[in-house]
Amino acid sequence: MASLNRIKLDAGRINEGKWITVESDGEPFDIRTRGITPRYRDTLQRLRLERVRTINRTRDPGAPMVSVETLPPSLDDLCLGQALAEECFLDVRGLTHDDGGKVVTVDEFKALLCDPETGRIFIALVQAAANEVMADRSGLIETATGNSQPVSAGS
Repeated sequence: MASLNRIKLDAGRINEGKWITVESDGEPFDIRTRGITPRYRDTLQRLRLERVRTINRTRDPGAPMVSVETLPPSLDDLCLGQALAEECFLDVRGLTHDDGGKVVTVDEFKALLCDPETGRIFIALVQAAANEVMADRSGLIETATGNSQPVSAGS
């Protein structure tokens, strides 16, 4: 049977964050991130709405209105990166700059997440890590499913 306390502990780990090893071009490094929390989703929605309002306020007369659903992907990426930087990403280790091996700081990594030119790869890495944090919790679902009684062929 599933344990209520274990589920609560796993939810706590999702909020506290976990170190996840990610890889880019065969070179691994670690990201400490929370899972995809309601706070992240709320922040993402707020950022998208702010971006839509800004676009609509500054659009040319007669230009179509923009909505969250029609937000250009490049602008949506900026919202994703900022929401991940604010709510999910916590730390990085094992990642250095190309010029002399200086270690990438937390603030530098957050800036990379929000960079319109290079942010997409960093967004993908943090999203993958955050999803992996969430997958640890889904293991509870698999365990609970394995404990359930199979349905008989006659039912």
